[in-house]
Amino acid sequence: MDYQKIYNELCTRAKNRNLTGYTETHHIIPKCLGGSNDKDNLVVLTAREHFIAHKILSKIYPDHYGLAHALYMMGHMSNQHQERYITSARDYERIKSNAIILMKEHWKKNPRKNGMAGRTHSTETKELISNLRKRYPSSGMKGKKHTEESKRKMSKSKIGKSWGNHTEETKDKISKAQKGRTNYWQKGLRRPHTEETKQKLSEMRKDTQHRGDNHAAKKIKDIDTAVIYNCKLDAIEQLDLSYYQINKKIKLGKFKEL
Repeated sequence: MDYQKIYNELCTRAKNRNLTGYTETHHIIPKCLGGSNDKDNLVVLTAREHFIAHKILSKIYPDHYGLAHALYMMGHMSNQHQERYITSARDYERIKSNAIILMKEHWKKNPRKNGMAGRTHSTETKELISNLRKRYPSSGMKGKKHTEESKRKMSKSKIGKSWGNHTEETKDKISKAQKGRTNYWQKGLRRPHTEETKQKLSEMRKDTQHRGDNHAAKKIKDIDTAVIYNCKLDAIEQLDLSYYQINKKIKLGKFKEL
C-alpha cells in the first residue's frame, strides 16, 4: 500500500475546502521531521482525519519515535481545549506498545538527565510558553475556594478512611521502631532542642535581630504581660515555645508584632 500517496491526497483535499465545527491544525511535514509553522505547511483537519494522518505517518516512518509518541498521545491525552479521536482497544494496544518500544530505543541512544537540567529554553520557546499561559490560565485551586457543597463531599468521602491503612506487617515494624521513643506530638509536648541546636538558634537570633526586612527580627509584644521581645526567636528561647506556638499566639491576638 502506498501510504505516502494516501497521505498526500488527504492533505491536498483538506487544503481545498472549508470546515465548520471542531477542527485541528496539522503540520503536513511534522515538526519532528523539520517542518515549520509556515502557513503552507499547515492544514485544517477534523479530529478523525488528524488521527488518521498521524497513523499514516507512523506507517511511512515506522521507526520514528517522535511520530509514534505523537500518535499515542493523540489517542490517549485530552484537555479542555482539545478533543481527541477515540481509538479502538486493538489500535490503542498496538500504538502504545510500539511507542514504548521506540521510546526505550530513543532514550538509550539519546540519554538525557533531569529534563531541562543544564539547558535553557530558546527565546522563541519562552515567548510561546508565556503566550500559552496567558491564553490558558493555570487551572487548579490557586486563588479559589471550595464551595460548601464541595467541602461536604470531600468530608463525606473521607469518613471511615485513614491515611494509615498499613498492612499488619508494616504496623508491626512501625510499632517496634517506636518502642522506647517519646511521642511528643501525641502528648502535646515540644521536642526539646539539643545543645547544638540551641547554640545555632542563638547565633541566628543575634544575626537577624536587627534586620528590619526579616520577619523573624520584628519585635513582638506579649499582650497579657506587656513584655516586648526583640524577635520571635528571642521569645522562643525565653518562653520555651515553638515557632508554631508563637505564630498561633500572634493569630489569636495574644502576641502582637511591632
